[in-house]
Amino acid sequence: MGKRYEIQLTRGDMFRFQLRHTYTSIAGIVTVLLSLVGVYMLVSKWNVATDTYKIALLFVALYAPVVEPVRLFLRAAQQVKSPTLAKAIGYEFEEEGVILTQDTDRVVIPWERVSKIIPTRSAIYMYLDKVRGYILPVRNLQGDEQKIADYMMRMREAHKE
Repeated sequence: MGKRYEIQLTRGDMFRFQLRHTYTSIAGIVTVLLSLVGVYMLVSKWNVATDTYKIALLFVALYAPVVEPVRLFLRAAQQVKSPTLAKAIGYEFEEEGVILTQDTDRVVIPWERVSKIIPTRSAIYMYLDKVRGYILPVRNLQGDEQKIADYMMRMREAHKE
């Protein structure tokens, strides 16, 4: 594509990625369902439950909507302070793959290694596998987010194994 994009991740970018990643997985869906069961049990057994049982159910009920997001937020804040993410990373999208540059380091991620591309309203997520991904915040893409997402999907399809 011939254009370089400087990506600087914020705590919010990382937090949104982690929330999405967590709650769209099977484990995240099960966690939400367990919290709903916890709410149901807490309400339906309130009059007959012991205080210890109520506290346990309250924790289960609050885990998905409160505890897990707080944990992810704290983790996101810590991650963006890491030396790698503290500085902007340059992204270029070329035939050979996605080229990442930072200071004097240069890494090429071949299109064959890209397993999934997910465009959202706030970012484009590029996954290499089920766990590792890259975040491209829309605010850093100079209005080219649709063009970039289309190009990435086209190149990924062209280089599928």
